[in-house]
Amino acid sequence: MEDIIRYGRKMVEQGLTYASMGNISRRAGKDITISRKGAMLDELGGALILVALDGPVNPDASSDYPIHRAIYLETDARAVLHGHSPYAVAVSLTGRARTIKPLEYESRMLLPEIPVIKSNENKEELGAKVAKAMSESLGCIVRGHGPYARGKTAADAFTVLAIIEHACRVKYLVDLKKC
Repeated sequence: MEDIIRYGRKMVEQGLTYASMGNISRRAGKDITISRKGAMLDELGGALILVALDGPVNPDASSDYPIHRAIYLETDARAVLHGHSPYAVAVSLTGRARTIKPLEYESRMLLPEIPVIKSNENKEELGAKVAKAMSESLGCIVRGHGPYARGKTAADAFTVLAIIEHACRVKYLVDLKKC
């Protein structure tokens, strides 16, 4: 659990999410440890709960639990982070593109394309779309909602989340210069 607590704090410190926005989880076997609904990600001590991957939804679990569950069922992820980073949200809202192609080399190395998913479905339907996109990519952005990142560890997923935000910041600044 220490890794989830550490990377929840880092998400807030790095501006990848704010207050009780976003959520974080880790899979171990057939169980998921996930942040509670409304939990402050920089204060997760006591705000994590264990949920069976194939069991009933715990009403205290993050409202994004169905999305995390779908990602775990469709990918080899062992950690999932979801943030509300400003540039990723802004870039997802400024165009109709189904993908964002990072403009700079380092981001393209890990994420040649970042899928952008529409967000007008319920959480189960959205979870299926996010999981499908993330079966082919380490991360995606839900339009107007924020990025999801997966990894074998919380550190891996954090790196993906940070790269998504960096790629979107660069795109935003380049697009601003074009105006």
